[in-house]
Amino acid sequence: MGIMYDMSFVATLERHLKAIATHDFEEFVATVDPLVRLVGTEGKILEGGAAFDAHRQWFADSSWRLHGEVIFMEQTADVGWALTRVRYEHGSSVANFLLFLLFHSDAAGVWKLAYDQGTPIAH
Repeated sequence: MGIMYDMSFVATLERHLKAIATHDFEEFVATVDPLVRLVGTEGKILEGGAAFDAHRQWFADSSWRLHGEVIFMEQTADVGWALTRVRYEHGSSVANFLLFLLFHSDAAGVWKLAYDQGTPIAH
């Protein structure tokens, strides 16, 4: 018997990744906790409003493409996480990294991203 996932968690994860891939800032915001903490592939930490401001600017730049593939995920009643393999293309440069995404569910059962960490990988 396979692992049973809360489909609202899976849907939020997919919605979040699609929002990034399509540069949809409003949809992105809808999937993220206001107190989110992000750790970029270069080690820079952004929290809350600073994280949203950085994404607003990043999404406005249409010259990049990102493709993410979930390679593993796990979930409890109120916490879910996914490890995603990412290919990021910007101009002629390509970067590959792993993205760890940690979501939590509030009392109403709404899933939001609480923590995001990128780790570069050799490819």
